[in-house]
Amino acid sequence: MGSWSTIFSFSIDTTAPSGPTLVDPNNNIEMNDNTPFLDWLTVGEPAYYDVEVDTSDSFPTPLIAELGTANSFYQIVSSLADDTYYWRVRAVDLAGNIGLWSTVRSFIVDTVGPNAPLLVSPDDEETLTDRTPLILWNAVTGGEEYQFQLDMEGTFSAVEYNLTTTNTFYSIIIDLTDGTFYWRVRVRDTAMNWGSWSSTWSFSIDLAGPTPPSLSSPGNNEVIDDNTPLLTWSIISDAIEYELEIASEAIFGATLLYSTTTINNNYTVFFTLSDDVYFWRVRAKDAADNWGNWSEVWSFTIDTVGPSVNTPADIVYEIGSTGNNFTWSPYDVNPNSYVVYLDGAILYSGLWNNTAEEIFINVDVFAVGVYNFTLYLEDATGKSQIDTIFISVTEIVISEYGMLLPVILCPLFALVLVLIKKRRN
Repeated sequence: MGSWSTIFSFSIDTTAPSGPTLVDPNNNIEMNDNTPFLDWLTVGEPAYYDVEVDTSDSFPTPLIAELGTANSFYQIVSSLADDTYYWRVRAVDLAGNIGLWSTVRSFIVDTVGPNAPLLVSPDDEETLTDRTPLILWNAVTGGEEYQFQLDMEGTFSAVEYNLTTTNTFYSIIIDLTDGTFYWRVRVRDTAMNWGSWSSTWSFSIDLAGPTPPSLSSPGNNEVIDDNTPLLTWSIISDAIEYELEIASEAIFGATLLYSTTTINNNYTVFFTLSDDVYFWRVRAKDAADNWGNWSEVWSFTIDTVGPSVNTPADIVYEIGSTGNNFTWSPYDVNPNSYVVYLDGAILYSGLWNNTAEEIFINVDVFAVGVYNFTLYLEDATGKSQIDTIFISVTEIVISEYGMLLPVILCPLFALVLVLIKKRRN
């Protein structure tokens, strides 16, 4: 007998491989990768794996049926449309035994970002007096995270704030300076898609009040004869309201008589002010409710009573007699000027500076005739008063001897004495 052949062996294997354990992507995950990488654990010593991907978990006609891949992974090459996909893997061993399918996993391809959020507060172009405002926007369905940006230029090239939050609000934590700020928000979904930016809104921080108005009329220290005066001041460009105060003293405070607000740059006092001295001031408020500083304080005097003067009696005397004179004692709270006329011609004029002044006139030197002196008074408000006195100079009386006493005639105006003196109290 001859020698034996080489000994061969063979194995009988009728046991199919178990289903592979899927690794990545996680089940039910949302992703914005439309060519995902599929990965699973190796099973024994397989010859190859079959991979199926479909939009149905029953895989009636798989979109992808990769049969016979030797690797324990598979890279999808053709882009998938946004949808939900199911996938499974089975192993085929060297004996040709086809293993069980793995459990079915799904993943969601989502490459479209969510809608832009709607901004809520502060209102667009709103002016604020809060340096740490609360920023609000509406929630977006499917939104996972929000990105908030704040910029002073509106270009967002060098933003003041750039942060993300899961909330639909953000409270500024560092004091903002006065100025205009622009802001916007966008949202990211669970597939890591960032949506479009919202519209850009702005708000302004304004904690500085308007400049003080300049008072116009009545002029400072002016005397007026109106008990319900019209007070006016300059227009302040950013003012929406003005506050007016009237007081009996320049310190205001406890001496404040009246306070009101108005949107106009003038105010007519609607009640009757008594004759007196008044002090007033104005300040402005802007759209952010900031009150500016007070204007300077001006005063005005109300004087509705005209000048008064006594009315000396007319004088009649014989030529040559002496001691003939009269005195006017004018009075006004706010005197201004006076003029003395003799027969219509100005004899004397001057400023009437003191309510205690008297006007003394000696009329001893006139020739025989009739003369009139007229006093014209005017106060600081332009109100006037007039008084006229007649001087009658008669001839000398004839003596019992039938002779005229001598008469010396003097030039008419040369010796008229007008004396302005301070009245004795």
